[in-house]
Amino acid sequence: MSFAWRQLQSAMRVLTGTGERRDRLHAALSKLIKLKQRDLPAEVADDFNTLVGGISRFPLRSISQEIKTTVGILTDEEVIDAISRVMRMYDAVAAYQPRPVKHPGGPRRLDMQPLPWPVPALHILETRQGAFFHETA
Repeated sequence: MSFAWRQLQSAMRVLTGTGERRDRLHAALSKLIKLKQRDLPAEVADDFNTLVGGISRFPLRSISQEIKTTVGILTDEEVIDAISRVMRMYDAVAAYQPRPVKHPGGPRRLDMQPLPWPVPALHILETRQGAFFHETA
């Protein structure tokens, strides 16, 4: 599941960036199209199939155009739903990742509470610059 984890992290980085919502979804789906259903936990298999199931993966040259066409015909509500599905997939795969090892040493601030592991996708979206649900000019 480490390949799926890397692809979903890349997709989340793209989604939390700046730019048009549809463009960010297009870039995120370009990352996720490399996955197969067996790479993901069973609880998000339906989300994965809904997102990329209708996109033809061959020939390789036209995948980007096919994703762009698929995203282009979505309504605004469907775009938000697709983005929510990517977030659910991220959270589901993150739950299977090992916790980072805490190493002793260095000063530690007592007033700082550690974030829960894994960091939920919604927290990432809320804390990054270029708020996720806001269009940029």
